[in-house]
Amino acid sequence: RVLFAALKDFDGEYVVIIVDDGSSDNIVGFIDSFFKQVKTINLDKNYGFAYACNAGVKQSRYEIVYLLNSDVAVGPGFLPPLLKHFSDKNVFAVSSIAPNQDQLWVPWVRFRLGIFWYWYKQLPDDCKLPIDLFITTAGHTAFDKNKFIELNGFDVLFSPFYAEDGDICWRAAKRGWRIIMEPQSYVKHSCAKTINRFYSDAYIKKIHWKNRTLMTWKNLTNASFIVRHILFLLLELPLMPLIGKKEFSLGVILALKQLPQLL
Repeated sequence: RVLFAALKDFDGEYVVIIVDDGSSDNIVGFIDSFFKQVKTINLDKNYGFAYACNAGVKQSRYEIVYLLNSDVAVGPGFLPPLLKHFSDKNVFAVSSIAPNQDQLWVPWVRFRLGIFWYWYKQLPDDCKLPIDLFITTAGHTAFDKNKFIELNGFDVLFSPFYAEDGDICWRAAKRGWRIIMEPQSYVKHSCAKTINRFYSDAYIKKIHWKNRTLMTWKNLTNASFIVRHILFLLLELPLMPLIGKKEFSLGVILALKQLPQLL
C-alpha cells in the first residue's frame, strides 16, 4: 500500500512485479485477489536473493527496473529523480538514499590491507547533488535492464544473500558504466529485517565474509592487489578466531568450498 501511495502521482507507465521466493503462506493468492495491477512470479522454492531478482527483471517489459526489498518503504515521488539520469547512456544504476536517523550516509569502498573494506560516510544534511559511487545496494536501486541482462544479472554464486550487488556494480564499473546515488529520492530501509528473522547473527556474518571473499576472487585482476590479498589471508585466517572473529575464517573456508563453482 505504501508503494502504490508513492506511485499515485507518477504519470509514467509502470508495472509492479512481486517475486514470491518459495513462501508457504499463499501470499501470491492474496496479492492476486487485492492488487490487480501487480504481476506475481511464484517460485517453487527459495532460490536466494540473486535468483529471485533475476527472475523479476527478466519478466519486466520496460527498460528501467527498480529493485525493491520487502524491508524497504519508498517515499513520495521517489521515481522521477532517478529516471532522469538514464538519459545518459553510460548510467548503469541509480540508487535512492536511505537516511539513518535523518542523517545521510553513503557506502564507501577502499582496498586496504589486501581486501575491500566497506563503511558509510556521512554527508552534509543539505547535500542535494547526485553522487557517483563504486557500489550501491540492490534493495532500493533502479537499473538499466539491458545492461543488467548483458551482465547476466546477479550471480547466484552469492546465494543466499549479500555481495551480489557489489559484484554486479564492480563488473559494470569495469565497463566504464556509472553508478549514482540520488539524494532527491529517499526510502526508509529496516536493514536486514527479513534476514534476521530467519538466520542467526553468527550465520549472517559468516555468509557476509564468504561472499565478500568470493567477490574479491572473482573480480580482482590487478597483480599487486592479488598478492596483497593472499598475504592478508595468510595472516588473518589464523588470527581472527583468536580475537573473537571466527566468522571471518569460517567464511573464507566456505568460499574455498565454492572455488570450483567460481572457476
